[in-house]
Amino acid sequence: MFFKACGLTVGLFFFLLSPCLAASSATSIEPAQAAAMIGKRATVCGKVANTYYSCFVSKKPTFINFGKPYPEQVFSIAILAEDRGNFGDCPEKLFSGRDVCVTGLIESYKGKPVIRVKDQSQVKWND
Repeated sequence: MFFKACGLTVGLFFFLLSPCLAASSATSIEPAQAAAMIGKRATVCGKVANTYYSCFVSKKPTFINFGKPYPEQVFSIAILAEDRGNFGDCPEKLFSGRDVCVTGLIESYKGKPVIRVKDQSQVKWND
């Protein structure tokens, strides 16, 4: 009976821990592969093609584009106005031309894959 109870305890522990394990073992992909991963969590790595702060639209997003400059980007990072402060004064300059990895849920925005980034813990600088 003790073994059965311990098995249940260990099983419950791993069940509760599994979301954390899944989050830390995100798949690493290139920006061009992100479109096939919409709805999934992944780490996308590549060189930033261009950046843009869209200060005149709702939520004032900053877009960090990969592959090619907007509007032909293959993947983007989106930083909304409420999160800009987590990246210093000017996130578009911070990311410009850099080689980075970003981890998060890949979503679709205007037909293109995007990860919304809230803070620098989602970003790994590779240069």
